Amino acid sequence: MNSSAFVIPPSINNAPITASIVSARREIFLCIERDPITLTQLINKYFNKTVSGTYESRTIKSLFLYHLKKLSNKNLIFIDNTKRNTLIWLSDTGEFIKEITKYS
Repeated sequence: MNSSAFVIPPSINNAPITASIVSARREIFLCIERDPITLTQLINKYFNKTVSGTYESRTIKSLFLYHLKKLSNKNLIFIDNTKRNTLIWLSDTGEFIKEITKYS
């Protein structure tokens, strides 16, 4: 019997990276309301300013869409792509979770 079969491969500890991603997703989630808003409005609300610039704007939108898709997969928000706008709003579950999060 070969003892190397029982060796556990080393793993990379990326807990701080995971924590920062979850923290960013939580902050984005808290900016979303029950009424539909566009992706641009959500980004402006998150940064408290108008984000402009082609490269910067595309990069930020890409990052936000990544987090929004994760929240959508958990049924916390709805995303609707209509024409050139992406509308985002809270689901009933998302609204409940947001209310609970306010008090913790």
